[in-house]
Amino acid sequence: MDSIDFNKIRIFSYMDEHTIEMLKKIFVPAIIKKNEFIIRYGDEVPGLYTLVQGTVTVLGKDNKTPLATLTRESSFGEMSFLDEGFRASASIMVTSEKVEILFCEKELFKKLLLKEPKLSHPFYKGTSILIAERLRHANKEITNGYHLVDKMLKESKLGFKLKKTRSVLDKTGLNLNSQLIEILPIINEVLQDCPPSKKELEIVKKKIESVLFAEGQIFDRLSQQLDHILQHFENMSHIVNGESTLKVIGDTTIFNDGEAADIDEIFSME
Repeated sequence: MDSIDFNKIRIFSYMDEHTIEMLKKIFVPAIIKKNEFIIRYGDEVPGLYTLVQGTVTVLGKDNKTPLATLTRESSFGEMSFLDEGFRASASIMVTSEKVEILFCEKELFKKLLLKEPKLSHPFYKGTSILIAERLRHANKEITNGYHLVDKMLKESKLGFKLKKTRSVLDKTGLNLNSQLIEILPIINEVLQDCPPSKKELEIVKKKIESVLFAEGQIFDRLSQQLDHILQHFENMSHIVNGESTLKVIGDTTIFNDGEAADIDEIFSME
């Protein structure tokens, strides 16, 4: 196994040579193959890991979404020393052909911390700085993500397109309804003038009335659905710009399958 300079590992970077020599004695080497999990989300973290060679990927709760990549001289598992009840907040999976790691059991490392009080301060200092660096990096990634989404929303002009689509849809629905309504009086006149054709014309009249009622409902529903989508889109713009979201107005069951209600719960402000 390749050697590693413990002083280059952030959590050990404030330790003196004597302390480093003690650490080397309690860390044991291990080799893990590609696609194997070192830690799984929600599991208890058994100890402290240091990456000597290879690459691992930090995955989200679903064990699929990549969150970060760790390489040589990275460490993980240190949060378990700050929080007694801590369980893995992410999964760690090997993505290179193999990785070489150094591992120390949590209880063994704790005993060393108690035995050597001078070890505690540099360890927790290094750990605190590492966590601060990760938070700064995460904040930068989130900010960049917001800026990207904001740029995409503006460039796509989706809000304008949705409003235009709804306007065209409403206009089309009104035109169709008005034309059908204009036909009905004409049919009534024909019914009076041509009694022999009354039966056939009554059938036509009923069909037109049925279409008028059904199509009117369909156009109205489509308009409401577009209105909901537009409100959610506008709330997305509020979020990426750090503004408060607005409560979505209208029938939350308009999409039938229940998805709209779930979306409303996300964007609604109590």
